[in-house]
This record gives sequence, structure tokens and C-alpha cells, in this order.
Amino acid sequence: MSKIESDYNEIVVQASEYFASTGIEEFGNLLLTLQYNIGDWEGQTESRIRTILGAPKSYESPKIALLEILEKSNKLLFIEEILRTENRFLKEIKSMKEAKDKK
Repeated sequence: MSKIESDYNEIVVQASEYFASTGIEEFGNLLLTLQYNIGDWEGQTESRIRTILGAPKSYESPKIALLEILEKSNKLLFIEEILRTENRFLKEIKSMKEAKDKK
């Protein structure tokens, strides 16, 4: 497997994690948008998708589309880490308060 294929596989894995946690609706919309763009890149037009999406976002290339998906997934992973850290802090503060109240 080449470095580029490996990078794309990593993008797909992270994107899958992102969409698994954000819900099916957004994933479905993204798939329609990507399907439209794939047709556009191959010189095919799909008017049915255009009627569903209105004016779907156009990506210059598959690489740019995948990089945007990766960026979205990275942002979500970062936000999730912040929320987990906040939760740990709150539990620790609660635990410290309970220990202090017992004294």
C-alpha cells in the first residue's frame, strides 16, 4: 500500500468515526453531495440529486473533498476530548467536595 493510499485510508477511518458519532442524516447528505461531485468530476450530471440538494457544494477534486471530511472529523474529535476532560474535572471536583464534607 502506497503512502497516498495509506493517507486516504486514514481519512476514511477518521471520517467514519466522525459520522458514526454525529448521526445518519448528516452522513446521508454528505453521501449525496459526494455522489453529485463524483458525477461532476466524471463529466456526468445528475439532475435528481440537484433537485434533492438544491445547489450542492462543489469540490474541486476528490482529495479536497476527503480533506474537508478529515477536517470535520478532527474538529469533532477535539471537541469530544474537551468534553471528556471537562467531565473528568467536574467528577474530580465533586469527589473532592464530598471528601471535604465528610471531614
